Amino acid sequence: MDYKDRLTPENLFFTFYEPPEAKYANNKPPIIFIHGILSTPYCWNKVRNKICIKTGRKPEMVEKLVVEDMVLSFDEGQRQAGRKFMSILKMAASNLKQYPPSMSEAVVQKKLQHLFCLSWSKKPTEKINSRPITPILPFHKEASGEFVWDVNIDALTESLENASNFKIRLSDDLVYPGEAIFIGAEYSKFDMINDKQVILKHFPNSKISVAKGVYHSYHMEKPYEYAVDVAEFIGF
Repeated sequence: MDYKDRLTPENLFFTFYEPPEAKYANNKPPIIFIHGILSTPYCWNKVRNKICIKTGRKPEMVEKLVVEDMVLSFDEGQRQAGRKFMSILKMAASNLKQYPPSMSEAVVQKKLQHLFCLSWSKKPTEKINSRPITPILPFHKEASGEFVWDVNIDALTESLENASNFKIRLSDDLVYPGEAIFIGAEYSKFDMINDKQVILKHFPNSKISVAKGVYHSYHMEKPYEYAVDVAEFIGF
């Protein structure tokens, strides 16, 4: 069965942001921010405004589309890391619901980071204290005092239970001739550099780089640096 037959269109919530009129460049196309079902619009809030202001471009509204997260290679080490991460994620998801409104977001962040530090082991060649203990975890505190994840926890845990959900075989004739940028993360379990040749095969005019000091979610961990990289790529 063709992988496209397995995809289901998702109705996505969207927000709309315009740069200040003084910075608006009406001769340039808009920016479209797309996220998959594992994420939520909230996790892009830190960067969408920065990118729109920096480039002077308006973002486009997207209501319904087909999105699939995927990786090109997936080894046993990554599978084990995924299983370990999933067990901690379930524990953290349960804990987040139990924290009282009186707790600050900073305190809850530290408590959950202690759980997640177990799932990010250092590489044998790394120096002690060469990186942060854990990344900043994606959640926020609502006005009601409730703590809410910025990722789709249910979809994420369901996907991690079966690694084949991320494994897609690309047809050799699928080639995108336009420009593209692929940004990996220095401490991510998914080493994008291993997929460099495959990426260039399907995206021959792509730029590949690795964000330093980042675990996986570059746009949330270092939003300013991410906005600069994207703005420079698409042009001011």
